[in-house]
Amino acid sequence: MQSSWWSGRVHPEDREIAERGIGEALAHGTSQCEYRLRHQDGAYRWINDNRRLVRNSAEAAVELVGVWMDITERKAADEALRESERFVRAALDGLTAHIAIIDERGVILAVNEAWRTFAVDNQLSAERGGEGVNYLDVCDCAESGEDGQKIGAVGAAIRDVLAGRTAMYEAEYPCHSPTEKRWFMVRITPFRGEGARRVVIAHENITQRRLQEDELRANEERFRQVVESIREVFWMRDVKEDRIIYVSPGYDAIWGESRTKLYEGPSDFGRNVRPDETDRERRLTDNEQQAGTYDETFRIVRPDGTARWIHNRAFPVRNAAGEVYRIVGVAEDVTDQRELAEQVRQAQKMESIGTLAGGIAHDFNNVLACINGYTELSKIELPKDSPVSAYMDAVMLAVKRAADLVRQIVAFSRQQELERKPLQLRFVIKEAMELLRATIPSGIAFDVHLESEVPDVLADASQVHQVIMNLCTNAAHAMQEHPGRLTIALENVAVDTILAAAHPGLFPGRYARLSVSDTGCGIGKATLGRIFDPFFTTKAPGEGTGLGLAVVHGIMQSHEGAVIVESEPDKGTRFDLYFPARARGEVAGVVPSAPFVCGRGERILYVDDEPMLVQMGKHILERLGYVVDARINSNEALAEVRAHPDAYDLVITDHMMPGLTGTALAERLRALRASLPIILTTGYNATLTDERVREMGISRLLLKPVAMETLGVAVSEVLAEAKSSYAENTAR
Repeated sequence: MQSSWWSGRVHPEDREIAERGIGEALAHGTSQCEYRLRHQDGAYRWINDNRRLVRNSAEAAVELVGVWMDITERKAADEALRESERFVRAALDGLTAHIAIIDERGVILAVNEAWRTFAVDNQLSAERGGEGVNYLDVCDCAESGEDGQKIGAVGAAIRDVLAGRTAMYEAEYPCHSPTEKRWFMVRITPFRGEGARRVVIAHENITQRRLQEDELRANEERFRQVVESIREVFWMRDVKEDRIIYVSPGYDAIWGESRTKLYEGPSDFGRNVRPDETDRERRLTDNEQQAGTYDETFRIVRPDGTARWIHNRAFPVRNAAGEVYRIVGVAEDVTDQRELAEQVRQAQKMESIGTLAGGIAHDFNNVLACINGYTELSKIELPKDSPVSAYMDAVMLAVKRAADLVRQIVAFSRQQELERKPLQLRFVIKEAMELLRATIPSGIAFDVHLESEVPDVLADASQVHQVIMNLCTNAAHAMQEHPGRLTIALENVAVDTILAAAHPGLFPGRYARLSVSDTGCGIGKATLGRIFDPFFTTKAPGEGTGLGLAVVHGIMQSHEGAVIVESEPDKGTRFDLYFPARARGEVAGVVPSAPFVCGRGERILYVDDEPMLVQMGKHILERLGYVVDARINSNEALAEVRAHPDAYDLVITDHMMPGLTGTALAERLRALRASLPIILTTGYNATLTDERVREMGISRLLLKPVAMETLGVAVSEVLAEAKSSYAENTAR
């Protein structure tokens, strides 16, 4: 019954189906099958083959009747639909989000592979998460607690979307397992298909993002705690909008105003910059901040009028495209560092000038010694009523003033070692007051307050006297136009760590504080910072050298103390001098000088490398009644004594000489003759004191220029001491 024509046109892959259809029709009377049949154009087309077996009245098979229907287009449409479904399924299964479609009853119609995997891993496949399960019931049965409430909210949102009350729902909720904490983002959107209302539920695991966000928040909190606890100001600026987006609380303390003002408009860190620096600061800001080279120090004026130095640095922050979109920076108050650096520069300046002063002091004093000595000799030769004698007095007065000036220069530079002894400052103050009352105008009132329980200090009485005189003289000058009140006070004070930290010369402990204050014109801020500079003065030409306060500063440093000044224009000035307290000891007193006695032919060896000084010294000593041998070379002097060790009653030698110095010569002379008295002269005593030279076996130290009377007293005293010592030794 098989037609070769028919069978030859059936697609080879479908022949078994077609033949089976024929068998089914013969066996059961009807059959239906689909297969491909070659069209006359050569192409295969799908047909639906319906067959029926026709029987006669005797129920015998007569013929097989079939109807072919071309279903090629339908088959193509079915295949396209299946391909689309496969594509959608593959796409859904490729997503990491858990996807489910549920109907209006809440029943899960379909899920993707990620949903299935999650359900299996969490044992939800049959009970709670698989296809055919009512997801609304799962949500309604969530456990109590915060996590359960959030899952219950998902069920309510599904109902709202199904009912059309909400267009879309999105929320984060926890879904923790027994071993880890997890978070999911759920999105519920409506989906219409085949006329029914459905929703698509997408769960995305956002655990990693949440952990990163939590870590970011923790880092931000740590960063916030750091920047809000430091004194420096951390700030951040948005470049595009040109506004400050963050400033740490340190701004309020440093700038003296609320940082909220910086948020109100365009970024303006220069709003408080001093007017003379504003233009430069603004010109540098934008370009240098974006280039990463901004590093500036400038001054601001706080609302209370005080100025502070600010060190501000900035760094660019770039986005993925390399564009600068943020500027971050750190600003700090460096006022204290600047002031400390200024103090260091001041000390270095003092040291430099002091080195120069020490270098010239010796030679200059030698010159003054010659002038003074020959002037005194000339005056002796003049008749008492000679008018030239008055001229000589003027020359000697000028020499004295010049010598005092050199001593001041050396004193403020701390190049001269002091003879410091335990001292009660109130005695020195009282002596100075007696002199000041006679020299300061009567229109200025004195107030003196001296505490009795003030500790001894280790000080040089003459230099303390000089400090008091300088300060009181300056105070009187400040009140010359409007006479007021001069106050001198002495107190026992304790310096704490705060005051010591603010003034490098001070240390915590007990001090004797000497205060000198006036009600005069005061000192402006610009001038106040320079008052201790040598040769700086606000007085008119001829009224001052500019060394007075420099000397005060140098003396206080040499006494391991400090001087603090406070002043305001038209409100007066106050100087506080801090002397470190020392254990109570014998208070230094004034030793009266021996009476002036002329010589009786005692033989003196006079040594100095300056020929003019040698001749002058020889003349003066001879006029005083002594026999003098002079030498301009210390080695020659040593050879002379070595040759005649008992020929001289006294040796007077300069200190600064080539070859053997005066102290070295004295040491060798003492080795030759231990009882030989020696007087040492010097124009610059950087390291010498009376105590030190006595330890060397030297009887006296005289500072040039030496007046004839001073020299005569010293020589007579030393010779008297030598004779007394010889008599005692002989009696023993």
